[in-house]
Amino acid sequence: METAFDGATTGFRAQTKGLLRGAPDTFAARELELLWQRSHDFCRNNTVAVTAKNRLVASWIGDGIKVKWDNAKVQVAWDEFVTSPSLDGFGSMHNMQALWAGSLFESGEVFTRMLIQKNSKATIPLKLQVIEAEQLDPRYYNTKTIRNGIQFDATGVIPEQYWFWKKHPSTRMMGELNERVAVPADSVLHMFNRDRPGQWRGVPKLTPAMLDLYELSDLTDATLVRQKVAQAVGWIIKKNTTGALPLIGALEETTEALPSEDPSVMGDKIQQITPGGVHYLGEDEDFEFASIDDIGSNFVSMLEYQMRQIASCLDLTYEQLSGDLTQVNFSSIRAGIIEFRKRVSMTQQCIFVNLGLFPLTEYFKELCGIYINATAANAKATFIFPKQEWVDPLKDAQADVLEIRAGLSTLADKLAERGVQDVEAYIQEIAKEQGYDVVLTSNPKYDIAESTKTEDQK
Repeated sequence: METAFDGATTGFRAQTKGLLRGAPDTFAARELELLWQRSHDFCRNNTVAVTAKNRLVASWIGDGIKVKWDNAKVQVAWDEFVTSPSLDGFGSMHNMQALWAGSLFESGEVFTRMLIQKNSKATIPLKLQVIEAEQLDPRYYNTKTIRNGIQFDATGVIPEQYWFWKKHPSTRMMGELNERVAVPADSVLHMFNRDRPGQWRGVPKLTPAMLDLYELSDLTDATLVRQKVAQAVGWIIKKNTTGALPLIGALEETTEALPSEDPSVMGDKIQQITPGGVHYLGEDEDFEFASIDDIGSNFVSMLEYQMRQIASCLDLTYEQLSGDLTQVNFSSIRAGIIEFRKRVSMTQQCIFVNLGLFPLTEYFKELCGIYINATAANAKATFIFPKQEWVDPLKDAQADVLEIRAGLSTLADKLAERGVQDVEAYIQEIAKEQGYDVVLTSNPKYDIAESTKTEDQK
């Protein structure tokens, strides 16, 4: 059939590739468990996948996404909460955010249950329970309103409950039956990347790169084995006369011990060449070095190409994934980092804040209105992202000063980018440290060159 668009043809070049139709979560219900298993295996055994996970988690979370409140009492309660927010008591909110990021990379989604801990001595008795994606069965369909383990309202659009397995489905429970537990949707933080409208299950970050990772692993393994074989076979001794050859390592029948005046008399077979040694061969023997074809110069370029494809797919630069900085300069690495940070910023805001920290802080301030006072429920939270290091800190600082003086940014914005939570307190601390009122060169009222002069110069 003739088509107006080449991409729609089913001829020889395209055939039926990619012509698999389904709703956003239809493929997840059928194939998500296989993707989980392979993703977990990659993150255990594949060096490229482990490196990619570590790099992205460190970039997404850094030293943690912090929350600043405009209410002092709420801030005190939050600072108390984040020191130990986990139900099992493991780590702080920083540890939990790192777990969110690792699960997002490895499983494609992560669930966190918010619950009230009874008999808690904390100001706000809120605890968080991180639940792995496998505990929400993507193949669980019960009624018309339950799809992929999620129960929706009558319209089939808004989630009402999540049907989690009580235990991880791979856990052996000594004969105890595993059962599903319904958890209200308003107490669940569900973080994932929605790629299509109506999608409610995420896919592992490694999904589009899995075949390339397998091929890359097989290629490098085969190359290493070939080189090991080439190094193992050093040289070969051959006889020039016809007749049966003795077994390798067998002893010749001789009447005299080496060394002998007669070079034709041999003892043990030569199996190893020693540096500086003298080795005798028979009159009818000769030796030659064994040679195996070299892997060639194309291997490195092919390896770099595969690594660049995988890095691009995972939102990383090639240099970040491989650690190879031999072919970069200041301009190229800065351009790559700027593009990379756009993706990092998008993930931080769209997933960890919008789907995680924002609903968490909304629930937290409701509890503050109950356990502290009614006005605490009106508190406003501000999210402070970890500082991103630049290639050249000096040029970065100079650019910040010029932006503030030109009115393109504010001092508060630039200090927030550097992790300063309270600008006024920060300025007061500087003044206290210096012992006098501080005049910042970023202030356009003052000339930078004049303000940097010493008293003698003035």
